[in-house]
Order: sequence, then C-alpha cells, then structure tokens
Amino acid sequence: MPLRNTLTPLRQNPHRYAVFEERRHRVRPARSAWSSVGNWTGPTRLRSCPSWTRCVMRVSERSSASLGTFAGHAQHVCSVAEGAAPLPGVEEVSSSWQRSATKYGVDPVDNKAPRVLASGELKHSREPLDKLIFSAQEDIDQLYKVVREAGYVVLFCDSSGVAVEHRGEDGQARSFEYWGTWLGGVWSEAVEGTNGIGTCIVEERPLTIHRSQHFRSRHMNLSCSGAPVFGVDGRLVAVLDVSAIDPELSERAHALTGALTTKSARAIEERFFREQFHREWIVAVVPPEAAVRRYAAGR
Repeated sequence: MPLRNTLTPLRQNPHRYAVFEERRHRVRPARSAWSSVGNWTGPTRLRSCPSWTRCVMRVSERSSASLGTFAGHAQHVCSVAEGAAPLPGVEEVSSSWQRSATKYGVDPVDNKAPRVLASGELKHSREPLDKLIFSAQEDIDQLYKVVREAGYVVLFCDSSGVAVEHRGEDGQARSFEYWGTWLGGVWSEAVEGTNGIGTCIVEERPLTIHRSQHFRSRHMNLSCSGAPVFGVDGRLVAVLDVSAIDPELSERAHALTGALTTKSARAIEERFFREQFHREWIVAVVPPEAAVRRYAAGR
C-alpha cells in the first residue's frame, strides 16, 4: 500500500494520535510504537522521506513533550537522507544515513528490537570463525577487563554483523538482549542502519557511533565503537565492538574505548597471522608514527 494511503487515517483521526502518543510513552519492547501508522510492522521500506518528515513534524507539534528528541532525531535523519546538510557531529555518518534510507530502506522510527539469533542459527555463523575466535580469546578478555567496570559489553562479530562471541555481565543479560548487544545480535547496516558494527563492515575502518549518530532513533542511548579485523588475505573477516547502554555517557569518554578497541583488533590480527604462519619467517615493518595515528583515526 502506498505510504500516503497509510498516513491518511492518522492525519484524519485525532484520537489515533492520542493512542499513538500513549503507546510511545510506555516504550514497549520488541514492538514499534509507530506500528499504529498504517501497517508498518517488521522491516519497512522508506518510500518517501518528505512524507516521513511531515509525519514526524505533525506528531511533534501535538506532543513534543512525550517524544522529546525522538522526533527531532527522526526528522533530521530524513532531511539528511534527502541530501540536506547534516548538523555538527553527524557529518562523518551522513553517507551511512543516506545508505540506510535509500539503499536499505531502514525505518528510522521503527521501535522493534534488533534480531538475536537462536543457538542453532548462531552455530552456522560461528563455525567458519572457530579458529579466529579461539585465537582471539585472550585479547577479548583483556579488553573486557578494562571496560567492564564502566558497564560495557564486548562483541566479536562476523562479516555479516552477527555477534558470535561476547563478554558481558550475565546479570544484565536481559537488558543487553533487549538492546541487541548480546551473543547472537544481528547488527548489519542493512538491517539496523548506521551502527558501530554494520557501518564498520561497510566502510572497513574503525569508527565510533555515539548516541544520536545512530540511524534508528531506538538506538539513541547506545554508544558503540567498532574496529575491523582483517584476515591473512587482507579481507575483513570480523569486527571487534565495545558497546554501552548509557544515555549519560559523554562522547569524549566513549572515544577512549574506540582507541582501545582498535588496539585490541590489531592485536587479534597479529596473533592470528603469526599462528597461521608459525613455520615461516615473518618480517615485521613498523610504519611511521604519523601513519599509525591516521589509521587509528580511521582516515
């Protein structure tokens, strides 16, 4: 059904606005409060960003207090996806926002929880990386020891964005699972839009996605730092990610975890390379310090 047809009943019926606002205020897990807009359930194609903007603006006018920055974020995502200049702090992810909207059709206001694979599905994703996962255990453990007290979870993901190994507090497992930052979580950019894992896979560089830099408004409390792990053939095979669910976390504080994540990813690469060629002579060349700084910054 065309997007304009699904929006018509909501525009014409003020009562449905009230129902929408009440559902949004409750913040139910696993279902989108925006499902009351027509039949938008599950993955939705973003057919017309201007229509999204009109919808968000209309709801914002009626209940700006209940939506807060949610509506503002969704509206800005739509405008950037249409080619408008991004606000400061979003420039680095603007191309990912545009991909998420126009290439993948990700719904920025869909409140559905990220998919978490069951054990049987997870096994198929994990098996091809068994050797690398085994090799990376020590480096993952060391990274988690550093970030654990700050409430972070460490995810080791395959090249499709599936978390095949993790470290996190078991007592907070339900919370992490709700946010998708747990074993089996699927974080490809095509599914979740701009995020520290999926966008790292697409752009093949270390990056930090802090709160409102995420494409989906649902993820505005998340801060994620992802670093690519390249195999012995130079192709991206995994992503090491450190994520936190803390709306009070500052961007500067989270940036420190980005550097730690990149350092640990490089250690995993080197360890795995040496293990694969332990019978060979290996010549190590140290790059100039300036080149190291540029790589760590993702440039």
